[in-house]
Amino acid sequence: MWTTAKSFAFIAAALLGAALPASADLPDVVLSASGGQTVGKEFDIGSPTAQTSFWYTVNGLEAGKSANISFELSKSGSTYYAVTVRFAEGAQDYLELQRVVNGVTTVLNSAESYTGGPGSFKRMPDFNVGQTEDYPTLYAKWFTGSPSVSLFEISANDTSDDQIWDGNNFGISLSVENGAVGTTTVDVTWIRVNTP
Repeated sequence: MWTTAKSFAFIAAALLGAALPASADLPDVVLSASGGQTVGKEFDIGSPTAQTSFWYTVNGLEAGKSANISFELSKSGSTYYAVTVRFAEGAQDYLELQRVVNGVTTVLNSAESYTGGPGSFKRMPDFNVGQTEDYPTLYAKWFTGSPSVSLFEISANDTSDDQIWDGNNFGISLSVENGAVGTTTVDVTWIRVNTP
């Protein structure tokens, strides 16, 4: 359990750009975007490998339009590993584990998840980037409900020559399809990061 002093120390470190302790709760993140926009937020977690967990909800997406939300680890500028969820209200979610190097995306694994209901989407995923032998391993597991029920898992190994070893940031970004009317908002809460 975090004490008030630890929570304030953590929030101050996050706001000042300092590296976080080995296990930390991040402040909640709210991102809002209109059609054609991409917005994001990132934190220095002091390590390229980490285990993360969080709740997120999505509201306001126009019917028939889609949006992407990406959770990014090993992040340094436009280079990072990500689990990206493409969703449209009432449609099948589509997931990708990605390696992004200088803005160029390579899909390492992908899967369809399940159909969301109207209104808001609520998800509690785990997203990890770790090291197995000589290459990075990406792993994402999705939960829903209370108590949480595991829905599915997806994983990938990056054995390429473009492995990412040095980015220390955790990022969250939201992109909304061109032409979408109104504002789409994602609320990310209960964010926990564990680093080696």
